[in-house]
Amino acid sequence: MSISIFKSKKRKEDKQVGIIFETTDYDKFSFSPMNRERDYRHVERLKKEMQERFIRTAISVNDQYVILEGQHRYEAIKGLGLPLTYTIINPEDSESFIISMNTNTKNWKNDEYLNFYVKKEKTKNPLNYYDMPYHNFKRARDYKIHFMTLIELIYSSRQKKYTTWFGKGNLLIQNKELFKENVNFLVTAVKQHRACEHRNTQLALCKYLLNKNFDKETFLEKLEKFPDKLLRSSTINQATLNIKTLYNYFNKKSKLI
Repeated sequence: MSISIFKSKKRKEDKQVGIIFETTDYDKFSFSPMNRERDYRHVERLKKEMQERFIRTAISVNDQYVILEGQHRYEAIKGLGLPLTYTIINPEDSESFIISMNTNTKNWKNDEYLNFYVKKEKTKNPLNYYDMPYHNFKRARDYKIHFMTLIELIYSSRQKKYTTWFGKGNLLIQNKELFKENVNFLVTAVKQHRACEHRNTQLALCKYLLNKNFDKETFLEKLEKFPDKLLRSSTINQATLNIKTLYNYFNKKSKLI
C-alpha cells in the first residue's frame, strides 16, 4: 500500500467576469469622440501581422457598442473581413477608462492627450471652453510652439512631473495673461525667423523671458534688422549664446550678460 506525504490541494473554481461575443456585423460599432485620432499607419501594421498570424483579442465596448478600447484592432479586423470579438463593459468613468486602457496598448503621445482634454473641455463647458487651459495650449501648438516650450513657459521648468500632470488632465496655467503674452511673442518670432521654429531656440527664449534685462520688443526689432545674426543651434546653450549675440548687437541701452 503506497502512502502519499503530499496533500492534494482542491482547485478553486474560476470566477466568470465577462462574456466574449463574436460578430462580423461591423457597422453596429461606433467610435468614442473622446478617444484619440486613429493612426492608420498603425492599422496597416496590425493588418500585416494579422495576415501572418491572427490571434483573437477582444475589444471593449459599452452597451451602445461604442468602442472604448481597441479601435485600431477594430479597423484592421474590419479591413480584413475577419470575425471581431468584443466584450461589453460599462465603467463608471469612461473617459479615464479610455486613457488607461489605450495607454496600456499603444502609448499616447502628448498631443493625443492634448486633443483628448480639448474635447473634454468643450463637452463639459460648451459656452466658455475657448479660454480654458488645454484650449490655450492647443492654439499655441497650432502655431509651431513646441510642447516642452509651453511646459517651460507655464512652470518655468521641464520636470517630468509636469508632463505627467498634463497627461492626467491637471494642466494649470497660473498667470493666463502672461502665458498668452509670451506665446504671442514666440509666435511672432517664429513668423520672423525660421531658427525660432526650433526647440532649442524656443527653450532658450523661455529662459530669457525670466531675465529682467530682456525686452521682447528689442529682440524682435533686432531679429528683423539683423536676421543673419541668429543661427540655428544644436544645443540650448548654443541657442542662448546666439540670442545674446543678436540682442547685444548695436545695443547700447541694456545688454544681456
